[in-house]
Amino acid sequence: MSIKDMSQELNVDFLKEKADRIKDSDIEKVIKKSGEIIDKTSKEEFKEYKERITLYLELIKAYKEGRYKDIQTEQVKLITAALLYIVSPFDLIPDFIPGVGLSDDIMIIKTCIELTAKDLEKFKSTL
Repeated sequence: MSIKDMSQELNVDFLKEKADRIKDSDIEKVIKKSGEIIDKTSKEEFKEYKERITLYLELIKAYKEGRYKDIQTEQVKLITAALLYIVSPFDLIPDFIPGVGLSDDIMIIKTCIELTAKDLEKFKSTL
């Protein structure tokens, strides 16, 4: 197994562990912090993922409001965990470190995209 594969496996395990702890109140927290999530992901480092992050926020809101239910709860929890990680002050790598501070946030988002890509495309097709 390559180092890249091991790193990806660790990211998947880490995100799934975070997702296992997600409660309904955390889903509400994502909606309340959506402005903060948008602000943080407006940085150049997130450029490649901006559209998907915006769609994730729309999906979470539609799910919470009952307008979109064509997704498993486990997938909603993965998305919620990833979005909350972005605005968490307790990162694996503190955001203020130049050059690498956002790398853990980006890896979490990339992992979330890999695990939920089909769900996101399905949601996007309903818009």
